[in-house]
Order: sequence, then structure tokens, then C-alpha cells
Amino acid sequence: MSTRGRRDSRLRRRRGGASNDEGAGSRPSDPRRSPGLKRADRDRLDDIAEAIETIRGHAADRRSDERLRRDALLYNLLILGEAVKALGEETKARRPEIAWRQIAGLRVLLAHEYYRIDAAEIDGIIKHDLGPLESAITALRSRPT
Repeated sequence: MSTRGRRDSRLRRRRGGASNDEGAGSRPSDPRRSPGLKRADRDRLDDIAEAIETIRGHAADRRSDERLRRDALLYNLLILGEAVKALGEETKARRPEIAWRQIAGLRVLLAHEYYRIDAAEIDGIIKHDLGPLESAITALRSRPT
């Protein structure tokens, strides 16, 4: 299949159109993979909790390759920021002590201004800011809206 054909089929899937070239293992019933479905805040909170857990694991693992470890930390912070950015205002309003806008801003830095990343600042975020965020996410997940 040509590059254009692959691109066109991805666009059709993203827009919810039919496509004959869905690969093996594709699970359209999985909301994470279904085009056009908006994920619920509950799913986003789960994503944030999972990213925090992964960040903590990588931050503690001093045996792994330093570059790989750093990339894993930054990627999971990016996921965390993207999930926070997509949370509904009602959900965020339930925990006003969390700096939601700054967390989303970190995602922008990681994705678009990566050359400005300061390793010491990232370490500080992991050491000092993940705890309060994790507590807030746990509380939000335990109480339905």
C-alpha cells in the first residue's frame, strides 16, 4: 500500500469511517482504540494514576541506563499532562489545590519545548509534586462525580 493509501486509511479511521485494512490485533470495541469516542474523566484519572506509578518505578530504578530512564520519566510525565489537560472542569474543580494548569503546561514543555527541559526541575517535580497529585487522584477515583 502506498504512503498516501496508509495515510488516507488512518484519516478514515480517525474520523470514524470504514477501513478494510485494520490489522490483526485491532480491537475496535476497546474505547482506547476506537476513533471518535471521548474518554471519560474516570479513564483519564486511571491514566494519571498509572503514569504516576510508572514514574515512581523508573525514578527509583537507578540500575537502568540513565538515558532510557530519563526518556521513560519524561514520556510518562507527558502522558500525565495530556490526561490532565483532557480532564473536565468539574473534575478539576473538585480538587482546587492542584495546579492543573501548570501540569498541562509541563506537557506543552515536554512535547513542544523539549530543548528547555531542566533535569533538576524534573527531579523536583517527581520528588515534591507527585505526592499531592497522587493523593488528589486517589480521592477523585474513589468518589464518583
